[in-house]
Amino acid sequence: MGISKSSQNRLEVFDLLRGFFIFGIIVNHLGLFPNIFAFATGATKLWVSFAEGFFIVSGFFVGYLYKNKISSDFLAVLKKMSSRSLRLYLWTVYLTILFTYWGNWMPIGSVKEGLWILHPENLIEFLKRVITLRYTYGWADILPYYSVYLLVSPFYLYLLRFGLIVPLVSINLIIWFFRGVNSYMAIQILFFMGVIAGFYGDVIKKWWLKHRHVWRFKFRTIIYGIFVVSLLASMFSVFGLDKVVSTGPLSSYLISKNRVLNWYFDKQTVGLGRWLLSPLWILALYFGFSSFIKPIRKWLGWLFSVFGRNSLRSYIVHSFVIYPIPFLVLMTGYKSVFTNSFITLGVVLIVFWITDLFVHINRFRA
Repeated sequence: MGISKSSQNRLEVFDLLRGFFIFGIIVNHLGLFPNIFAFATGATKLWVSFAEGFFIVSGFFVGYLYKNKISSDFLAVLKKMSSRSLRLYLWTVYLTILFTYWGNWMPIGSVKEGLWILHPENLIEFLKRVITLRYTYGWADILPYYSVYLLVSPFYLYLLRFGLIVPLVSINLIIWFFRGVNSYMAIQILFFMGVIAGFYGDVIKKWWLKHRHVWRFKFRTIIYGIFVVSLLASMFSVFGLDKVVSTGPLSSYLISKNRVLNWYFDKQTVGLGRWLLSPLWILALYFGFSSFIKPIRKWLGWLFSVFGRNSLRSYIVHSFVIYPIPFLVLMTGYKSVFTNSFITLGVVLIVFWITDLFVHINRFRA
């Protein structure tokens, strides 16, 4: 079954969104702050980050693109997703081993936190943890999650086909509730939230269009309002509170309560506030990108489209490109808004050029 022109337009918006999320992930992973791009990315410290957007939108694509195929040829979908899951798993193992060995030869202050310090006596344990995904390392840390969720997705879609959305969502909530510090159990609720949205994408579209324009305008305004207010509150909570309050008992009280508030937006365990707010922020961005798709396509489409349509490829490329940058910056000693911004822009363009080169090579081979 083909995809209609209107559907292609909607998928273009999601492609641009996913490309925007990849751009933000590159900037945040590079971590050269302060720079001018921090205004667009929040330095990965806000209540919602680009990673949540990537998981939800990626889940949307899985649900939307395979909803019809799953009912007609389940085995073909299972084979395709299992194959892709295996490839991502192998990439995860390879990159973890590579970056761990690489990091052990670099000054500790110039490598990503969480590095396994290799010794002859712990190599077997190291390999066990890598193979079982209990230890992953490097800047491609989304891959293991995507690998696991893709393996489950065919069965999830198959059950959605029978309308079992309530039991499935209940299972997702139960897994999230008992997540503890297990990030796989935490992040799954975002990915499969996207899968459900994609699976019922056409139903949601019909429901949306049957409402009057005035109602749709009010709804978008409310979503925009929630986005702006929560964004400003997030920026103040994360970056501004400690600069505003003075010393004393009131200051200590406000800071302690702010820590409790931010616990609900914990990134590693997807706190309640984070997973409730994430879809609202993404919906606001979707409305915004849809409304301004022409200027976005004209001025940034060249970048976001390549990143969005080749998201995992560009994601893997970025992990190679940015890994040595902190060491090079440390060696030069340069650190300013200008140099940070210049290096960040250079890294984004390098990732774009390499990704685009791979795309053209694959087209040439085809």
